Amino acid sequence: MKEHSEITFKNEDFKGHLFDGEFYDECHFVNCDLTGADFRSSSFEGCTFESCNLTAVKVVSAKWDDISFKGCKLSGIDFEPISKMLLSFSFENCQISYCYFKGLKIPSTRFLNSEIKECDFIDTDLSAAIFKGSNLVGSTFVNCNLSKTDFREAYGYQFNPNDNRLKKAKFSNPEVLALLNGFDIVIE
Repeated sequence: MKEHSEITFKNEDFKGHLFDGEFYDECHFVNCDLTGADFRSSSFEGCTFESCNLTAVKVVSAKWDDISFKGCKLSGIDFEPISKMLLSFSFENCQISYCYFKGLKIPSTRFLNSEIKECDFIDTDLSAAIFKGSNLVGSTFVNCNLSKTDFREAYGYQFNPNDNRLKKAKFSNPEVLALLNGFDIVIE
């Protein structure tokens, strides 16, 4: 296994790169293009990605523990086959689109001031997650644990409260009214 520790990768072109079995600890990726990269069976711990393009990356059996994405583009990623062991990441000022978060246990994940468009959260544990300042337009939440999840200052969300667990979830007004759209009621 090839190991990398406390290295900064800046302006690197990793398009289509195979990270198979590589280990990265406390590394920083800045302004890197990772389009189509294959992270299969790789391990990233305590790493930061800043202003990186992660379009259509593959994460089969990849381990991502304490990963921070800042100002990144993440598009077309199927997170379902990622390793579920010690999975944790956070997003800030990111563009996240057409991603599939099925079956993940990612409680307390922070999605701050991000565009989260057309993403699917199905059977996902997002308890105590924070979506502050994020646009969730077109994203779906089905059979998710959203207990204690903070949607304050988030907008664009629209999902059926009956299809998710929402105990003690936090919302702000008037955005919370979008949760009533599926009930065929009139609000005047």
